[in-house]
Amino acid sequence: MKPFLKTPAVLLALGMALALASCEDPAGLAPADPNTLTAQSGSRPTAQSTSALSTYGNFTLDYYPSGKLRRVTNNASEYTEYTYPTGREVVASTFENKHLKTKTTYTLDPNGRCSLAHVRHFENGVLKTERDHELVYNSDGQLVKIYDREFPNDRDDLTYNGDGDLVRIVSYWTNGAPWRTVEFGYPAGPSLIEDKHPLNFEFLKAVDPYLTIFGKPSKHLYETLLWKTMPGNTTAFDLRFGYKLNAGGYVTERQTTGTYTQTTQYGY
Repeated sequence: MKPFLKTPAVLLALGMALALASCEDPAGLAPADPNTLTAQSGSRPTAQSTSALSTYGNFTLDYYPSGKLRRVTNNASEYTEYTYPTGREVVASTFENKHLKTKTTYTLDPNGRCSLAHVRHFENGVLKTERDHELVYNSDGQLVKIYDREFPNDRDDLTYNGDGDLVRIVSYWTNGAPWRTVEFGYPAGPSLIEDKHPLNFEFLKAVDPYLTIFGKPSKHLYETLLWKTMPGNTTAFDLRFGYKLNAGGYVTERQTTGTYTQTTQYGY
């Protein structure tokens, strides 16, 4: 799964939709030994390989010597730090203008997949809200549902095709009524392009775009995305994607057209 690149226009529009749908001391975030974590990495490279992702658009990725993700930086004032306090936990802490903005603790099951995400939101370092989200996987190890533990109807349902690719997301309000669908389209047969460094679709509850703890990723690059909102089945985003690959088959550039136009560079 490839996420959107978070531009201000995209964030504003999607942030408004997500808002309708659904303080700890940072000094205590000193990283434990990241080698203690056993996570299901799927096919994604680590920093110990030459194909590890180092830049994605405006974002820069840094890694611990073990190869596990250490930090994702957007700019000087916004970044996310990743720590591994135990072999069954990952903590992602996002800072903005030196203030803790969100802190998510991911609890892993014996297969290294996130089964619970405890999400805390802060304002000026003060805790404002916290939610627990359960994550459910099918027998193939693919993420199929994310739901709020207190309000289980508040959920995302994910569907895959026979090629192992995500094809549809349906998101629901707390009353059980759907509020959006996102459909992914892929080229036919021989035109399928293997996704050698999958990223997670970032507009899902509690899912980090970069961590490799959310089950088996999609196998191929999608070429279309259709996002509709309810009621009214109104099209919010209708996008097409083209890709440039390097000699190793890794994406170096993605061109986005449709509702908006954007070129995203990838570095390794």
